[in-house]
Amino acid sequence: MFGIRRKTGSTTLRSAAALLAAGAVIWVAGAGGVCVASPQQQGQTPPADAVIRPAQEVLAQLETVKLPELDQSRAEDQSYMERYYQARTEAAILICTLVHELYTNYPDHERLDELMERRWSLLYEGKRYGAVRNETAEILTKYDAGRPICRSAQRWQDLFAIEPLFKYTGTDPALKMKKAKEYAANYPEDENASLFLYLAARDLEPYSDEQLALFRQIVKAHPDTAVGKRAGGKLRQVDSVGTPFELKFDDALTGEPVDIADYKGKVVIVHFWASWWPSVLDVEKVLMEMIDRYAENGFQVLGVSLDQSEAKRGLEQLQKFVKDNEIPWPQYYQGGAWNAAYSASWGIDAVPWSFVVDQKGRLHTVNPADDLENIVRELFGLEPLPKEADEEAEEAEEAAEGEGG
Repeated sequence: MFGIRRKTGSTTLRSAAALLAAGAVIWVAGAGGVCVASPQQQGQTPPADAVIRPAQEVLAQLETVKLPELDQSRAEDQSYMERYYQARTEAAILICTLVHELYTNYPDHERLDELMERRWSLLYEGKRYGAVRNETAEILTKYDAGRPICRSAQRWQDLFAIEPLFKYTGTDPALKMKKAKEYAANYPEDENASLFLYLAARDLEPYSDEQLALFRQIVKAHPDTAVGKRAGGKLRQVDSVGTPFELKFDDALTGEPVDIADYKGKVVIVHFWASWWPSVLDVEKVLMEMIDRYAENGFQVLGVSLDQSEAKRGLEQLQKFVKDNEIPWPQYYQGGAWNAAYSASWGIDAVPWSFVVDQKGRLHTVNPADDLENIVRELFGLEPLPKEADEEAEEAEEAAEGEGG
């Protein structure tokens, strides 16, 4: 029987770190450390007798300032990235300074509604949280509530209020869900709304109707964003159960081509993992034991690595780990960590994560967690393993019989 196991295994690492690493979290500085100073810090505040430039002159200069675009193909080039961040920082500082000049001298200018939002976004990206908090609070007392700039300022204030619920552990899941839904209702256009819903949904029973409904809402609202694609991957897991599963790659150690279609007739575990994961060896040992137990039945594991790029020695670390621990199955090295295309397309946001593919090559189960071995046994037509409680009872009974004898 095909299925989605909704049981959350104790070995499954579930944290917002996966999304943070994947670049999906919007409210964490996304520019990789760009520092945007306030005009006051940069000595940009004009003296009292300074000449006030015409608004059009300020706007004309602003139009000439462009943030550099990141060449993703060079993202692992440290020298290039340093130059990119330096250029971005300089441009961001100038943009923020010019917008502040316009705001100071022409507080009723019609362009401020859009330009102040841009300033706040850049300041926040540069971790100038206090500046954003203070300026948006000032705006709310300075302008009529119906002006667009006030809605934008209120959104920032609400963002500051809600983000601690998702940045720190121990928050009541019900409170997170309540606040995420409120934020989404008030600011449906904001990508952060979908992000908060996604993070809140992770606390729900995996693949429950409520969780899937939230994922659909996210995909509908922001389909082309990182969080929208991640939610779409979760839905893909559900929709793909019972359908042919495809996976082709070159083994990271041997270079030999691997196609899951060649394993028809066997039960295959597609094992998403990473060598940097703290408890990885415990799970690898379980899978190796299963290979020993079910080799004659036709059992195979295929690893899908979420290790870092080659520039960050991800391939080297993967190969060393596999060799040192004598892991026998093929490994698909993606090289993109959480951003790797294949695993991201399936919504993988935690490791370990496994799919079970049946003897006909169909996706049978996603997220089997602690039920993995019994699912495999079921596909082989074997009786399920006794539950731990049953085993303890049997041991106690045998011990009692031994004492009685």
